[in-house]
Amino acid sequence: MVKVYPKKKVIIGIDEVGRGSLAGPVCSAAVVLFGGSGGQASKGLINEIRDSKQLTFSKRLGIYQQMISQNITYGLGWSSVQEIDNLNILNATLLSMVRAFEICKTKLLMHENMLSVKIDGIFSPKDFNGPWGNWTVETETIKNGDKLVKEIAASSILAKVTRDNLMIKLDKKYPDYLFKKNMGYGTQQHIKTLKSIGPCPVHRKTFNPIKKL
Repeated sequence: MVKVYPKKKVIIGIDEVGRGSLAGPVCSAAVVLFGGSGGQASKGLINEIRDSKQLTFSKRLGIYQQMISQNITYGLGWSSVQEIDNLNILNATLLSMVRAFEICKTKLLMHENMLSVKIDGIFSPKDFNGPWGNWTVETETIKNGDKLVKEIAASSILAKVTRDNLMIKLDKKYPDYLFKKNMGYGTQQHIKTLKSIGPCPVHRKTFNPIKKL
């Protein structure tokens, strides 16, 4: 059977969450809103999608649930705390993006020459040598892309909701650090607790102030 490819390239937006956190993994999402083999985002959903940092927890969750119910094609990629400490945070973040892209591409059932990847920020897997090997897909990095490109904004919401849910679960295991409130980021209370009782297994040992402790 001959595959029929679209005339326009399918856009995959990629963003990460958790890069600046002191604890927990990095999570990236790769999202397609139009084209491909999955659902197509409704006009109402598109109007609601924006940078996850501009949305409340409940609003992000509502948009996330809409994306799931509309069968939007996406992939989620993770880099563990161990990978962050071993590879450094930049390489680990790029690795999580590659993993998210590969899952999304598998769902699309399309050759990568029909895809156009747009990544939030200034760093791309094509610019670095890492465990992902040779990155050949067409890629554009966009500073503040989560405010400019709907696919990137959608990926920021998916990654944020998914990672927040994990940190809420980790809060039950390590309640002293209040992960359900700070999501692993270095709030004043979080750092005070670190200095008082030290880090737990999900803290990044190469990050300050943990490294100094």
